[in-house]
Amino acid sequence: MRERLRVLDEIAVDVEIHKNPFHFELKDLFSMAARRNEKRAFLFVSKLLGKHIPINPKKALLTGRLLGYFIDQKTRGQSFNFELIVRALKDDKYIDEALEYANNNLITLHKPTLFIGFAETATALGNSVFAQFVGGNILYIHTTRDELMECTSTFDFEEEHSHATSHFCYPLREDILNDYERIVLVDDEITTGKTALNLIKSINHKYPKKEYVVVSILDWRRKEHIKEYKSLERELGVKIHEVSLVDGEAECNSPSVKGIEISYQNENLGDGPQVSENGSEVLVKDYSFVWGEYKNFTRRLCDGELKNYRYIESSGRFGISSGEISKIEASAGKIVSTIGAFNKRVIVLGTEEFMYIPMVIASKIPNAKYQSTTRSPIYANREESYGIQCASKFRSPFDKGITNYIYNIKENMYDEALFITEREVDKESKAEIINLFKSVGIYDISFIYF
Repeated sequence: MRERLRVLDEIAVDVEIHKNPFHFELKDLFSMAARRNEKRAFLFVSKLLGKHIPINPKKALLTGRLLGYFIDQKTRGQSFNFELIVRALKDDKYIDEALEYANNNLITLHKPTLFIGFAETATALGNSVFAQFVGGNILYIHTTRDELMECTSTFDFEEEHSHATSHFCYPLREDILNDYERIVLVDDEITTGKTALNLIKSINHKYPKKEYVVVSILDWRRKEHIKEYKSLERELGVKIHEVSLVDGEAECNSPSVKGIEISYQNENLGDGPQVSENGSEVLVKDYSFVWGEYKNFTRRLCDGELKNYRYIESSGRFGISSGEISKIEASAGKIVSTIGAFNKRVIVLGTEEFMYIPMVIASKIPNAKYQSTTRSPIYANREESYGIQCASKFRSPFDKGITNYIYNIKENMYDEALFITEREVDKESKAEIINLFKSVGIYDISFIYF
């Protein structure tokens, strides 16, 4: 069945579903939005990722777990209780039970497997998929936009539809790809599949004859794109599995929307006194925690400046083992216990690629919602069914030439915000972020860093 989805009466996207094994309603998976991108005029705004839309963080974690089970079914024919997890993704009241089931039924792989998540949107999704597996023969790493001068990228490639296209990969172990027979590539959405194909070609050039699994929530490849996969399998002599929650086609011939100005909620807000409308002061708290081991690297900023930053080794950017997953869970629980009481209406924010650790922290806080900042510029509109209702923007604290965006935090929606970054935010950036939260009526603000 073919359905036409309209975006702001400016863009028409024709969607046809071929496979929907878990019978998800499309409205439960995504909303539509228009974006500032000449390569593709629209965006499927995921309701499962925790990126552009605030969600229950456990739902985002569980989405990865479901894909993990589906991978095992596709590659080894194993059978698990999909029904409970699917029910939980459709109804939050089953989420705790479903996560307990997933944790009690981790999967051991006999084939050495490397999981790779794509920056920036799928870094946490890839980690969540990886968390469903256990064993000493598996590893997770995500690609990064950060160009690190001391590191040699194991592979680099371009993402064709993305706003920021370059990917690097910096495992701390040399020759990492030689250790694994199967490579699992995780992205939130596949449009043409060329990003994965580019990566497979890049890997195969140095490490031939691997087995691949391409994983996504949404797979929109048309017949000609699927043929490209089959052709590449024959050309390289490899096997490529595909795993997704929904498989179909999406076609759009509309040009990118022009002439729409985005009104940012915080754009006209000066520094001003730090008091709320009722006269109470803004409460700003800083929490510095130690998180495992660190490495110092020199990052090339977008203007060419070189700057030294400290990175968390277990963030996923440099590779983590399955044993690190339980350590992340335990550390997140300790952080939440240390901070103590939270407001009932609390939003936890990860930043750009740094999504999984903040997401796990958020999952330990009762009633918390979670989302992340993003580099993607998207049009905001108050139309009821539109995916981006409102927008705020600020300069990235760690590369001020990059604009970051936060979407769908409406005025007076939350009483408290936790802004979680890999390292401490400088005073100038902190003031900008405080003003952003003030503009939406949040006066209890915690900066958490490591």
